[in-house]
Amino acid sequence: MNTADYENQVKILAAHPMIGQTKNLSAHSAKEQGSGDGTPAEVIELLAVLNKEYQDKFGFCFVVFVNGRPKKDIIPVLESRLGNTKEEECKEGLKAMVLIAEDRFKKMNVA
Repeated sequence: MNTADYENQVKILAAHPMIGQTKNLSAHSAKEQGSGDGTPAEVIELLAVLNKEYQDKFGFCFVVFVNGRPKKDIIPVLESRLGNTKEEECKEGLKAMVLIAEDRFKKMNVA
């Protein structure tokens, strides 16, 4: 991922669902994002607004290693990352993708 050109890195980030997305999620993503967890509608709505702002600014999807945190705890992370450059965010997103993959691999109980 890190040696791919920028265009392909953006494609990798685009493969990740938006935080707060509730439809068309893989089983892993739904579980990790707490789909159907009773998150208040205003939190979901704010995440949608911030995700759009992020997408408009950077041209790719916001990716973070949620790691069981409630969606409301992701809002300040997303807000602070909106202040980064496109290059910083691409790197942050790719790092998060690695953390997500490592976590999924560990949970598979593969020896």
